[in-house]
Amino acid sequence: MDRDIQLPSGEVLPVELKYEKLEKYCFSCFSLTHDEENCPKLVLVNQRADKPLSINEQKTLYRIKVDWKR
Repeated sequence: MDRDIQLPSGEVLPVELKYEKLEKYCFSCFSLTHDEENCPKLVLVNQRADKPLSINEQKTLYRIKVDWKR
């Protein structure tokens, strides 16, 4: 995972985060508290898999995805 960090001087540097020996890691939302199988965001999406999402639901899920990637 790559992130930009801002130093006290104001300089912004890219850093690469590398986690080793993680017991839980979600590749969908990048949480360290659960694995992808138990992702609460995916569970909500999968529960509604039989119904098409409304435009508002689609926009909300998109915003959640974008926010989690920051």
